[in-house]
Amino acid sequence: MIITKSCIKPEADLSKLEKLKNLYDACEVSWKTVAEQTMIEAGAEIRGCSDWADKLENEADREQWIAEMKEKKSLTDKQAAYVISELFYYKKLQSFVDNSGSNAKHSVVDMVWYTDIPENSDLAQEFNIALSNILGTMPKDHYFRKNVDQLFKDMAEQIVDPTLYSLVYKSTPILSKPITCPKDALNLCSFGTVPGSIDAWKQAICNLNASMAKRNKKNGSDQPETAINSFVPFSEEYLGLIDPGERHWLPTDIYVNEDGSVDFKSYINNIHPEEHADMYSAISKILSKTVPLLEQALTDWEHPRDLRIPYDYDNCLEFPIKHPSKLGGKYDIYNTEFDDEVYDEAIDQWRESVINATPDPENFVEPERPLAAYSLHNKNLQVVVEITDKTEPYFPSTASENIIATAVYFYDIQGRNP
Repeated sequence: MIITKSCIKPEADLSKLEKLKNLYDACEVSWKTVAEQTMIEAGAEIRGCSDWADKLENEADREQWIAEMKEKKSLTDKQAAYVISELFYYKKLQSFVDNSGSNAKHSVVDMVWYTDIPENSDLAQEFNIALSNILGTMPKDHYFRKNVDQLFKDMAEQIVDPTLYSLVYKSTPILSKPITCPKDALNLCSFGTVPGSIDAWKQAICNLNASMAKRNKKNGSDQPETAINSFVPFSEEYLGLIDPGERHWLPTDIYVNEDGSVDFKSYINNIHPEEHADMYSAISKILSKTVPLLEQALTDWEHPRDLRIPYDYDNCLEFPIKHPSKLGGKYDIYNTEFDDEVYDEAIDQWRESVINATPDPENFVEPERPLAAYSLHNKNLQVVVEITDKTEPYFPSTASENIIATAVYFYDIQGRNP
């Protein structure tokens, strides 16, 4: 989760939302045709209007949209009709979400959801007070003023940064017991460093159990203490992915309650659980606001959209005119009549025909995505938290982090349209 400031209206900026969507897009990447990209842009522009859902029911408005798409976007009749049908689906999905009591709103970009939290809300004020307590006694605005000392800006960007004190295999200490709340970590000692392989994990567990059994025997207890076996949460399949020497961010364990509230089960990297308890309280409330959004995004991720216009390169060789390699005769490089100039000219004609081609989609079919979102309630999750004053989301993670969704909370918005 990224907690940041913004100088844009986040739900309306298509380019920035596309960047956000692609941060951790674990779905298989499929190339889109220019025609499909144009269709997506046309639909996004319509959904960017606040009253588009009401206008969709008006035939005159639909006809106007179709005319504009054909004139301004050069869409064909079938492409424009597909966009209109898709809008009805988006309205149906949003209506279902609204009726379920969720405040999640579908953005103009697939797989990106948002919700409006007034910037002068109690939550925003609570977070800013907690942030000021961490930074010091100066007013918040002083830290982010352009002409302020660079030191303060660096402090703001590095308050909570997952790259600080990250997990380093064979170096980072590991706690001897599981913790149930952030404060528990303050009273526990380590029993060694994080191993970098399955065998090293097993050996570390054996050594710890032997040490505990020896200690209990010395204290007169016959019961060997082997709680560490149930504590180590990593399966052999997971440990097989570990590359010794790699760094990993330290996630924070949270639990989503039945009512959607969030409890911390471990500490946030670089935030003291006692000295800055107010920050934990504010972030837990922010996380609870993101739960409905993450549920929708995960449902989208689990059921990715098919291409609106499937692209097949082999079919492209036949459409709209045949590729020279399919013609044979003087276009065959192994033929004695082969002519380089004739072949190159034919290639140029084929490329021009492909560029100017406007493939049409099939009739719109609703995606297989269920209307009801996947529930995260009563589940344990892991999150990585960053607080920054950057105006654009930026999370320099690697694929080894296995992050599948990102939530961004804008705590300070400038230049926002009413």
